[in-house]
Amino acid sequence: MSPSDHSASDASGTPATDARLATSFTLQLADLSMARRRAVLIELVSRTTLDVMSAIMPGALETISPEQSFKDMGLDSLGAVDLHDRLVAELGIELPIGIAFDRPTPSALVDYLVTEALGLGETSAVEITPAVFGDEPIAIVGMACRYPGGIASPEELWELVRDGRETVSEFPTDRGWDLDRLFDDDPDAGNTTYARVGHFLHDAAEFDAEFFGISPREALAMDPQQRLVLETCWEAIERAGIDAHTLRKSLTGVFIGAEPQDYGPRLHQAPADVEAHLVTGAAPSVVSGRVAYVLGLEGPAVTVDTACSSSLVAVHLACQSLRSQESTLALAGGVTVMSTPGTHTAFSRQRV
Repeated sequence: MSPSDHSASDASGTPATDARLATSFTLQLADLSMARRRAVLIELVSRTTLDVMSAIMPGALETISPEQSFKDMGLDSLGAVDLHDRLVAELGIELPIGIAFDRPTPSALVDYLVTEALGLGETSAVEITPAVFGDEPIAIVGMACRYPGGIASPEELWELVRDGRETVSEFPTDRGWDLDRLFDDDPDAGNTTYARVGHFLHDAAEFDAEFFGISPREALAMDPQQRLVLETCWEAIERAGIDAHTLRKSLTGVFIGAEPQDYGPRLHQAPADVEAHLVTGAAPSVVSGRVAYVLGLEGPAVTVDTACSSSLVAVHLACQSLRSQESTLALAGGVTVMSTPGTHTAFSRQRV
């Protein structure tokens, strides 16, 4: 069954309005079980998406997986508008123009159609009632971290502090730094550092891109700071006992302190296979936006750069957002991963 299988006319014999068509289709869906409603809408969305993709890349796709993202299918901005227009025509209802970006998979799109657009089911998003007013303390319900010295949890961080251990190590060997040329004990030598050690995340290059629905090419073009924030935000939510999927569409805010680290080549020098991804992959502003997009959060997404105080400012803004009820939950913190040794060489010139 699909909307295109049915027609309707009013008493004068003229075609019914879109709204009446939508009502007719909604009533037919209402008589079905929830599983059947979803099956009907999955078939509709998949068929419509295939039609759109056939116009973009003839023969590229033969079937649609409900859990595959539209982005991975190759749907571009023009295709997303075409998909929107076709669904509006099929369903006879108004839909947000950016629906293919807000609901990044056919399954997520169907969830929206059932629960909100057609009003035939319970919303999947968790409703969190603001519990903070005025000057009440902010409750920290979950934490996650990565620190030099192999620290991968708040418990390990506490043990490090308790035991007074050191985390200084030699420069990392997996970041493409020319370590033989980089060191010079002459503090006046240009583009060198008189230090041989520092505090580094030696596993910063490790990232499970598939888990977050990110292609290998896009992952390569992503600043490690974006990857690290994605991982730790997900882990903080898990440690809070919250299913991350239930936060989709909630007013959860993301406040991250970060600064540029010159990751990757300049945009005009990027290899063709990552050129498009590097625009967002190397942008500090996307550090917070990436989390909001992947998790489907609809609260504020703010990246703060106030140098060494960035993390504290991010936490401050998160608390303000919670107290004003702008956000019902907030992810707040900071990140620094040195992609280049530039900070070391610049500090050496300053005799830091």
